[in-house]
Amino acid sequence: MATRRSVYGLMRAKGQLKSKGEFDSGFERDVLAHLEEAGAQVSKNPVSNAGKHFSYQRPPQKYYPDYVLGNGVCLEIKGFWDDEDRMKLKCVKAAYPDADIRILFNNPRSKIRKGAKTTYGEWCEKHGIPYAKGPTVPPEWLE
Repeated sequence: MATRRSVYGLMRAKGQLKSKGEFDSGFERDVLAHLEEAGAQVSKNPVSNAGKHFSYQRPPQKYYPDYVLGNGVCLEIKGFWDDEDRMKLKCVKAAYPDADIRILFNNPRSKIRKGAKTTYGEWCEKHGIPYAKGPTVPPEWLE
């Protein structure tokens, strides 16, 4: 039986071994090496799975904005903005596209996660959500 090191060498020589950045973890890379060594047909998600994906909805929850202005604008105040909160807001906007939800950030230039290129502000622009840098609310939001 081939050793793990020789399997990696063979896979690398054949161009089958993905580069370090293409795996979520070393464990994932090891599992793939063993699957391929065993002759199993396997593809890495998402592109190589030819459309294999699972759509799902979060369980029903309630969203309460931090503030609701007199003009009906829902104001969300964010310092740190984690993945879960972004997903929640994305789900709310999908369910209620006419809801006027705006975000006031402590720093809209903060990255959405360590090592990411996308900032909070860029994420909002991509998803059509108005935002501003606080603590001052833009006067036009109060009209």
